Amino acid sequence: MKQSFIFALLIGVAIFTATAAQSQQLLLAIEKVDLERAQEYLVDDFSLYAILERDCLIGTSSRGTVTLRSCHIPYRLISRDMKPEGYYLVTLPPFIHGLDFSSLDNILYRQEDVAVVGANRQQAELLSQKGFELVSLMPLAIKERVSIHRGDLILKKRSADGLIEKLVREVSADSIECYLRALEGFVTRYSPTDSCWSAGQWIYDKFQSFGVDASFHYYDWDGNHWRNVIGTIPGKSDSTVIVVICGHFDSISHTPWDLAPGAEDNGSGTAVVIEAARVLGKENHPYTLRFICFSGEEQGLVGSYYYATEAFTRGDNIAAAMNFDMVGYTDDYHWDLWAGYDSNSIWLGNMMLGASRFSQLELFVNYDVIPASDHWPFQQYGYSATFATELSATDDYPFYHSIHDTVGNLNMEFLAEVAKMGVVSMAMVGNGYPEPSLPPESVYVRDAGVGGTVQVEWTPSLTPDILGYNVYYGFSSRRYEKPVYAGDTTNFRLGGLQDDTVYFVSVTAIDNDTESGYSMETDVVPGQTPHPPESLRLVPTYLGMDLFWGPNSELDLAGYNVYRSTDPGGPYQSVNPALVADTTYCDSGLTAGLMHYYVITAVDTTELEGRYSEEVGAFPMSFDHGILLVDGTQNEVGPLLVPDSIEDKFYQELLAGYEFYSWDCDSNGSPTISTMGLYSTLIWRAENPFLSEPYLLENAQNLGYYLAQGGQLWLIGWWAIRELMAYGSYPFTFAPGDWPYDYLHLSSSDNTGPVG
Repeated sequence: MKQSFIFALLIGVAIFTATAAQSQQLLLAIEKVDLERAQEYLVDDFSLYAILERDCLIGTSSRGTVTLRSCHIPYRLISRDMKPEGYYLVTLPPFIHGLDFSSLDNILYRQEDVAVVGANRQQAELLSQKGFELVSLMPLAIKERVSIHRGDLILKKRSADGLIEKLVREVSADSIECYLRALEGFVTRYSPTDSCWSAGQWIYDKFQSFGVDASFHYYDWDGNHWRNVIGTIPGKSDSTVIVVICGHFDSISHTPWDLAPGAEDNGSGTAVVIEAARVLGKENHPYTLRFICFSGEEQGLVGSYYYATEAFTRGDNIAAAMNFDMVGYTDDYHWDLWAGYDSNSIWLGNMMLGASRFSQLELFVNYDVIPASDHWPFQQYGYSATFATELSATDDYPFYHSIHDTVGNLNMEFLAEVAKMGVVSMAMVGNGYPEPSLPPESVYVRDAGVGGTVQVEWTPSLTPDILGYNVYYGFSSRRYEKPVYAGDTTNFRLGGLQDDTVYFVSVTAIDNDTESGYSMETDVVPGQTPHPPESLRLVPTYLGMDLFWGPNSELDLAGYNVYRSTDPGGPYQSVNPALVADTTYCDSGLTAGLMHYYVITAVDTTELEGRYSEEVGAFPMSFDHGILLVDGTQNEVGPLLVPDSIEDKFYQELLAGYEFYSWDCDSNGSPTISTMGLYSTLIWRAENPFLSEPYLLENAQNLGYYLAQGGQLWLIGWWAIRELMAYGSYPFTFAPGDWPYDYLHLSSSDNTGPVG
């Protein structure tokens, strides 16, 4: 009886375990091309968590994996225990340097710039505080995704109605600053705090004060009851079509409960949304305009996920969603902004580009699917959505996710221009304006060389039936005079300019209904004499020097002169017997051990010669200074490393009696090819296994050139070959194209590690 009971108990446990295993959801990655088939075959045993650039993340049971295999749908297992709110998509913000995936402990999956990590809420908060962008993986609603075609939105444009110009005049930098200071006044807008709740109420009241219908959108996540704030202007012609402008109003820092002012991230985007509501609330619009301020963004786009999911489930007809996140900081003279779109949103990116012409922004738009802000849930459901943010190439924000993210760091005039672009974009879509024509992709401007005149050339617009082009120019970036109509051509000579003055030039395309946004901007300095050549570079040879420089663009350019001196600043002597037609020159017969300085001038067809280029100097190679002992180690201390002082003493004793000089990369940086070429032999120490500063790798090209010119090289260190290869581990085999094969004539290398 007892044995029967135990047997029955074991059978029950086995059945329970098998049932639990079947019901346990696994997280898988499948290729995007297989998504429809997987959904068709798995039916109810299917959850969709994310649609990435190449893969989709889905959930299914272990039985579902059997189905996938039987249907020949390949998959990759990410996790055997998929629990919503326990996994996150992680991306690297482009404006944070020094942050990479190597600092993440629990990467389960990675596709280019996106990773999946398992994390509880506290761990996720820490990642967000460090600067990572998070998306909480939660199931997407499953039904057919139907994108609204932009053609369905186009109404007849009200010709010359002046609406856009009127809206632009209404945007106020002072109003925007008032919003930002009020938002900063809540001290923190960290989503779980009462002050974030109060900030939401303040936004609600603002919408109401503008005569915009205000409401809250509530949602529950991870035991929290949070809310988004929505302002709505119902459409007069077709209120079912919805145009969204949005940004998150929550904030975070390393002390989020106490202080997280969040002026740039994302008081700036919130201020754009509020100002858009104020300005657009004064007008009637054919389509419904919706202004949304999301909470929960810093916890993984939670607020926008719940809103977009419910909107999609209801069947909301969202024509466009434009998200603004971190748009108030600029650290250079270019007022530039970046907007990314996905394949469903190309038309919307072009609308924004067209709208930017009514501002002083230089807007860069391009295809980029990045799960880093509140546009992402809209894109996941097939809605047209864009993401506008500061241009990271020039505007890296130093106070990201910190207690120092305050209003004083932001440029209100720049932010007002962003708001103008946002307001006009929303008005163009919400009022059925036609999509603007596309601007020329490339514009080239050259000095004509006759004084006060430049030649402007461009590639044709890709929009068919272009009537002509306007050429814009001015003394400051994106601050142009009235345009000059160039006609139906792709080149134009622009005259009447001031010599030796910087002009900024852009071109637009014109069709029957619209004018495009600005092309990429370029600058030019007109003048009568040629400009100094730029980017002069010297490459030493044995008792000689090879010179390289960038080409001048003057239309009447005849060639170049090369000048040399052994004293910095001259006086210089002409080197070339005749004008140099190319942008290279080989000088020879130089004196060993002397620094030689060079400048270049440009000459036009009337024999007018321009000013000197910037001076550049270098030693010619001579190989007559003995040995250069290069210390490329990191002065590390560890069980496998000899202290640096002991190594230095060893080499000093070893090389006693020889002419040698020491070079420490930690103190002096890497030796230049000019310095290397003075010595007959390089002895390079590279014992460091940590590669925090790969001096040897970054000098591989110079070392190869040094050897090719006749120098001798000793590589010392058990890590030297590993550093030169930059990847892999011992044993190595080499092929043509590998540095050790090409320059050391090695076919393989092994390393058994330290002995003794």
